[in-house]
Amino acid sequence: MTNAARDTADPRMKALAAASMAFAGKSAADAVRASQGSMINGKKNQILTKVDG
Repeated sequence: MTNAARDTADPRMKALAAASMAFAGKSAADAVRASQGSMINGKKNQILTKVDG
């Protein structure tokens, strides 16, 4: 995407490339955040796999 943005003179394409990279970065950050565990029974970074009861 960086090469494509660099090789064009059209400002609309540069804006589109920048927006695309921004959305990709947000998506990556959201994926990392979603994979982080939570605190369960006082233990950090636990991932809930099944609910008892």
